[in-house]
This record gives sequence, C-alpha cells and structure tokens, in this order.
Amino acid sequence: MSTPLHQPIDHNLLVRFLSGDANEDEVHQVQQWLLADESNKLYLEEMKLIWESSQQLKDFVGIDKKEDWKAVRHRIEAKNARPRSIQALLKKQWPQRLMRIAAAITFLAVAYFTWPVFTEYRESTTLEAPDTMQQFQLPDGSTVYLAKGSRLSYYQDFNKDHREVELIGEAFFEVFKDSSKPFLVRSGPAVTEVVGTSFNVNNTLAGVVAVTVLTGKVELYGSAKAGRKIALAPGEQGVMKEGGRLSKTLNQDLNFLSWKTGELHFRNTPLSQVVQDINRHYHKTIRAQPPTLEGCTLTATFRQREIEEVLEEIQLALPLEVEEQGNTMIIKGKGCGPVP
Repeated sequence: MSTPLHQPIDHNLLVRFLSGDANEDEVHQVQQWLLADESNKLYLEEMKLIWESSQQLKDFVGIDKKEDWKAVRHRIEAKNARPRSIQALLKKQWPQRLMRIAAAITFLAVAYFTWPVFTEYRESTTLEAPDTMQQFQLPDGSTVYLAKGSRLSYYQDFNKDHREVELIGEAFFEVFKDSSKPFLVRSGPAVTEVVGTSFNVNNTLAGVVAVTVLTGKVELYGSAKAGRKIALAPGEQGVMKEGGRLSKTLNQDLNFLSWKTGELHFRNTPLSQVVQDINRHYHKTIRAQPPTLEGCTLTATFRQREIEEVLEEIQLALPLEVEEQGNTMIIKGKGCGPVP
C-alpha cells in the first residue's frame, strides 16, 4: 500500500513562518505539522533552501503582498501631486518593494509546483500485521517478520544510497548483506544499523527499545547519532530507555522469538518467568499466586500449542491448579519448596 507520508499545508503560512511573521497560533500549527511526520521536516528544509538561495528573500520579513500592491498603486496615482524631490525618492524605493513582492510570488509558485513532486518522491510503502505474524520481502532482498499489531514503512528511494525502514512494534530482520548500503531501522528514539545480519527489534514497551542479535554485528544509537552508541554481537541484547540511556547484556530470554517460531522453551525456569513468557506469547492475563509458588521451576518445550494445552501440561508437571476468574487465570498450589 502506497500513501503520502505528509499532509499539505497552506504555503502562505509557511512564508510567514520562515519570515518570522507568524503569530503564536500559526507557529504552533506549523510545529504540529512538522511533528506529524518526518517527511514534513524534509519538505520544509527544501523550501528553506529555496528561500535562502535568493538574495532578495532576506527582505521577506513583514511581507504583505496585498498591502504592498496597494501602496505601490497609491504612489503611482499620487506621483503628480508630489514635489519632484519626493517623486525621485519614491522612484528609488519602488524597485526594492517590487523585488520583495516578486520574490514572494516566486517562492509561492515554486512551492506550489514542487509540492506534488516531493509528495510523489516521498511516497512510502507500509507493511502491516494486524492479526497475526506476517513475513515480507523488502526491495533489497532482505526478509522481515512482523509481530502481530506491528507496522513497517519505507520510502520509495529505499535501496538507493542506504536502506532505511521505520518500525512500530516488533520485528525480526534477516538483512541481505550489502556493505555499500547500510541498513537502518528507526524505532522510536533508537536507530539500529547493520550491513548484513539477523536481529530482533522490540519497542512494544513504552519508552524502551530492545535489540537482540542472532548473527552478525549491530550498532545501536539514538536518532541524532550525536551521543553514545553500542556495538552488539550474536547473543547480546542492547536496550535504549527514555533519555537515550543505553545498556548491553547477554540475552537470557529463551523465548524472545516465540512470537515468530511459535515455540516456548523452559529450562529450570522460575514459574514467575514462565507466566510472564506465556502472557507475552498468547496475549493473555495469567497470574501465579505468591508466595507459595516461588520455589517452582519448569523444564518443558511447547511447539505450536494452544494455551489450554500448555496449562494442562504445566498442571501435570507441577503441584498446582489453574482457576479462571473473569478474564484472568490464576495459578494456585501448595508450592514446590519451603516459603522464605
């Protein structure tokens, strides 16, 4: 599905904004438009270059084309009634005012005719997985697996100078190796940069982006790439939290890819972690009633199983039972060891 990534805006408003003539409400309107999509920022930068490329555009402050034309016409009509010295002075001022008006009209004309070009050039392709995991192939041959409820977008110029995508949610990437064109994944405040590798990006938790590497090398840094960055190797996980704080650890989560593989693996896993992984995998609400179950651990593998089957087998393996309370399932039992 291809759709423009930005919304149109009144170009007279942009002229006032660039010239410093916009009032508080108009400045806020432009700022909200800029925040709505990254392509709007790029478009304003293009317009700013056009603005600054003309020597006359520096005189735009306070432009009012309608009033300027009125003033010029009034002076033309009144010139015979003025002393010749005043007429000579006005004659020197007219070209400057006319140049200001012409520059404003030129800017608006360029904006009018170039807007469709920018819109077409910056159209994007959006890939979505609304109900279940979906697999897609990108234009460079890379493969992406989108978790349920996730979305991935990229511009039409993907794979020209570099390969860049924007992710909302969670995805696993198998990136086709091309050292001349880095592959960038923008996800919230974080950027993941690779050449060719396989890795998982998860930003489903508010203010947290987690990148887990299976093969190859990955760099994780903030969107501005001005601060610290970390390098990740296979088996490592990098996390960016609010404020751009970065950390790196060995990946201890056996089930971080269960959404893709359909498999759950437990190796002497504490019951609290078992419950957490099941909730994440099945999008359910299950609670273990502490503290009696704190000593319980589980070793088991479940492949493509329904949640009811998983809970039944857990009840057979451990001294506990599952009780349904509304939309929540409660795990109860005598426990597997002494309570601290």
